[in-house]
Amino acid sequence: MTNVLKNNIIPTIVLPFVFQHILRVVTFFPFHWPSLGFIANKNFIGLPETSTFLVIGLIILFCLGYEIRKKKQKKKNISEKLKENQRILLATQSILRNEANERARLARDLHNGLGGMLSGTKLALNNMKGNVILTSENVHDFEHALKMLDNSIIELRRVAHGMMPEALVKLGLKEALSDFCYELDKVVQAKIVFLFYGENNRIVSDIEVNVYHIVVELVNNAIKQGGATEITIQMVQETGRLCLIVEDNGNGFDLEKINIMDIGLSLVQSRVDALGGQMEINTSPGKGCEITIELFI
Repeated sequence: MTNVLKNNIIPTIVLPFVFQHILRVVTFFPFHWPSLGFIANKNFIGLPETSTFLVIGLIILFCLGYEIRKKKQKKKNISEKLKENQRILLATQSILRNEANERARLARDLHNGLGGMLSGTKLALNNMKGNVILTSENVHDFEHALKMLDNSIIELRRVAHGMMPEALVKLGLKEALSDFCYELDKVVQAKIVFLFYGENNRIVSDIEVNVYHIVVELVNNAIKQGGATEITIQMVQETGRLCLIVEDNGNGFDLEKINIMDIGLSLVQSRVDALGGQMEINTSPGKGCEITIELFI
């Protein structure tokens, strides 16, 4: 109601006020107007001098009204754009939250459900082994089957851990990232280093989950896309602020020629946007890549 009154009343008050002052200027400085030539001519389209000034004033009022309408439309467009961006942000946050919840559920079902069943099957086979007479050839096949079962259990736990690390749930972001880097360093042809600075306090679960997967995406991208052999992850946590720096010695790329959507960073950008953070990329061909992410928590 206030905006409506403001938009309708203010132009009604301001425009006559402007016109009144135009007439005062015309009356006070009559000797300047002959310099306008044909506009000030009394014979201009048969109108007296006062009518000519009235036409000029109306033209000025029309221009002012046009400018006011244009500014109002611009303000309306900006407001609609902000609302649309807010709607997209809320939708992205909802999607990521649902994704995190689904990851947690699947990880729990895999670990407790299928993992428990496989472990029970292994135990039953081991008990059977002591009660059944097997030939030497069958013993070899039996041992091979048990080994395959062990590998299946290990792979299942690895997948469940990747979806929702137990350390992340129980101990927090710092321990989860440290554990991830330590385990990855043992299985890839790259040196992975994790450094932590600041206050090791637990933060909101949604933020912890998304930040963890941001780091996983960046590290995997550096290895697979960038061919990095050395990767350093730095985490700085302060009151109300979290900063991540992921640096590698990979191939790098030209930011002006390559879209982040083409190099596996689109999901990372979406997560950062959903958390209301900022991401900065410093890189050049052949000189590695440094990605800095700042979040307010």
